[in-house]
Amino acid sequence: MTNYNTAQAQNAKISIIMPVYNAEKFLREALDSLCKQTMKDIEILCVNDGSSDNSLNILREYEKKDHRIIVFSQPNSGPAMARNLALSFANSPFVMFCDADDSYEPTMCEEMYEAINGSSYDFVMCDANIIETDKNTRSPGAVDYNRLKTFGHISLDNSSKPLIQTILWNKIFKMDIIRKYDISFPNGFEMDDDAFICLYLACSNSTFGLNRKLYNYRLSSNSIVANYYSNHVNKLLHLACAYQFAIANLIKLKLFHENIPWLTVGLDSKFKWVLNLSNKKNAIKFMKMFNKKVLRHFSYNDIKNFPLLLNCKKGKYKEVYYLHKGIKYTSYWGIVTRKKSKHEESISFLGLQVKKAI
Repeated sequence: MTNYNTAQAQNAKISIIMPVYNAEKFLREALDSLCKQTMKDIEILCVNDGSSDNSLNILREYEKKDHRIIVFSQPNSGPAMARNLALSFANSPFVMFCDADDSYEPTMCEEMYEAINGSSYDFVMCDANIIETDKNTRSPGAVDYNRLKTFGHISLDNSSKPLIQTILWNKIFKMDIIRKYDISFPNGFEMDDDAFICLYLACSNSTFGLNRKLYNYRLSSNSIVANYYSNHVNKLLHLACAYQFAIANLIKLKLFHENIPWLTVGLDSKFKWVLNLSNKKNAIKFMKMFNKKVLRHFSYNDIKNFPLLLNCKKGKYKEVYYLHKGIKYTSYWGIVTRKKSKHEESISFLGLQVKKAI
């Protein structure tokens, strides 16, 4: 690991954190965009996460050219541990994140800093340019999720908090909030940004949406984020682990119960997202873990307005799956499912299927 000299960053106003894993294809572009920021008093904390390609050599090359770049290296442990490592060394009042296959517009740091510095906003968000490097890797809805939809001053309450995207790269955060509430990422899991944003939101009262496309977000089938959208059960199970981490920390901070109203809205949305990506076997595996790790903290009254979560808590996993897929599920001596289309109703019973016109 690099010996970090705090004197290097004593005048930095923003710490930019970049985890790097086998990113040689786009890494120079990302680093150039940070080095060429119009705001010069920044520090760039890069964590090489056990890359097996030329990423570390590129990082060392740039570290020699620009004293603001500080390179750390760790065995491959995932982006969460890399971000936590960099956060522990961040030496600025504000922090931003950048993925190694993305880039900043030249004025991003300056505009984000001007929007948050001296303000009452707990964080500031910006819009993004979406760069599709290979088509058809995401659904239109997934692409749209990465676009900012709320602009100007936003008072954060139970109705607005669920609307905040759980992405890191379009935001600038206050380090004093992160330190006061000991906000971090759950090591070892994907979806770590969900947990971080969840915790930060629970400690926030207001934000500002900057109507500027300042981040260049690359949609690639090889990116870490793109892999979230693969139907791989272990990746989907990480959502339960990430929210278990967030809830445990909220309970520790005595902030859980007051945040239940908006947490349930967000959890219901994420729950449906996983069901959309899962076959029945994987969905049931996910629901059992989600029930054990997350829903056990919620009472039936907390989730009474969310039928899927409510039935999941009751252990009715097949019913939840069929209900979400628009299939009526009833169990008698065996399994009966009824599915209606526009012109007919099909009934399956003990492996037999009967269709009738309607």
